[in-house]
Amino acid sequence: MKKALYSFAVIVSVAFIFSACASQGREGKMLTEKDLPDFKLGTLPAQRVTRMHHDLKVAPLHIVFSPSNDFVIIKHKLLGDKIWICLSKENREALRNAIETYLSAYENHTLNMADSEKKGFFGQSKTLLLWGVSAVTHRASPTLRFEYDVISKRPYFVLATKTVSSTSKNGAYNAPAIRLALSPAQCTKLMKVVEEDVLDSIVRAKLKEYNQFDVPADGDGTSTTDTDNNQLEDFPEEEAQPLNRF
Repeated sequence: MKKALYSFAVIVSVAFIFSACASQGREGKMLTEKDLPDFKLGTLPAQRVTRMHHDLKVAPLHIVFSPSNDFVIIKHKLLGDKIWICLSKENREALRNAIETYLSAYENHTLNMADSEKKGFFGQSKTLLLWGVSAVTHRASPTLRFEYDVISKRPYFVLATKTVSSTSKNGAYNAPAIRLALSPAQCTKLMKVVEEDVLDSIVRAKLKEYNQFDVPADGDGTSTTDTDNNQLEDFPEEEAQPLNRF
């Protein structure tokens, strides 16, 4: 009898210990912005400037935010290559300052032919450039210049880089020279998606969705992470796939 009572006490004790461990659970950390996948911000209708004839060609810019790297990535195609311009927080600040100066000069009618194409007229910033035919295969660190170019009597804001050597292990390839032209209206749309407050707000909303545990009460849905308010067009889901990690 004593032996049976002892065995029963042991079983109860073991069950209590396992129950306590199960209720306590393992310690771990919640998801942070570094855990979030890359997500699309939209497509900005823009133009590129041809080198030979100084014409404008359609160049839609697919814009992605990579929380893990803190990059706003501008992706477009040029002569068969896919190109990724990776804007760090410092790059984005330089870009915003340049666009604000450009828009102010445009409103004051001070953009003339004399300063058209003057390199880095609105500033410049060292950036990361990735490119490849179908995926990222090369990288370089060119200087991204902010200037303007008068085309058909219209002063366009310009993002430009020159050809520089690749910094990849296979450095036989030079980075493509870029010359993208944006109108004042397009600059205003771009500004809306590179604002730090806007990016932080989207990241917070996405983290809330990923970390949500309890079922929300009726009418108490999670905050949306749609970026319709940034006034950019949507683009196919495959364009927003995460880039190769750098």
